[in-house]
Amino acid sequence: MKKKYNVSEKVLNARARMTNWEKRLEVFRLKNQGWSYQQIGDYLGQSRQSIQDMYRKISTMTINEIEKRILEGNWT
Repeated sequence: MKKKYNVSEKVLNARARMTNWEKRLEVFRLKNQGWSYQQIGDYLGQSRQSIQDMYRKISTMTINEIEKRILEGNWT
């Protein structure tokens, strides 16, 4: 059975302000905690496909590459 998550307006507003790298790190964290792509997409207000794409991109990077991109602001 699929879990439903109740999210406050405050949390929704905070998610909307997340930068691209913050979202990718959040996707990585949640996926590694066992969440499905669909659950993460529902939680962040994005499609399952966009979540899969974010996870695929960040999961192949090293910590040094991630830190470098964060510092450069380069998440294209």
